Amino acid sequence: MTRRIISESALLKILNDELHKLPDSRDYRFNLGVTRLVQPDESGCNWSNATLRGSGAPVSIMLDDADIIITEARQLYNLDDI
Repeated sequence: MTRRIISESALLKILNDELHKLPDSRDYRFNLGVTRLVQPDESGCNWSNATLRGSGAPVSIMLDDADIIITEARQLYNLDDI
């Protein structure tokens, strides 16, 4: 599968758009950047994670949903070169 090359800001927007489709997610947001890999992993993805933050809410509640969103996005997108 060919991944679409996008900027870090575009990836964060996509991740947040997907997150905010979920009930009770409005107090959560992916921010503070994405973890870039020095070399793509065995699947060909060049990033591994995005930081999830909660606004006055415990992040642990949304971690399973966030992991699913990140896993799906890693199959679809790669980050462009800085």
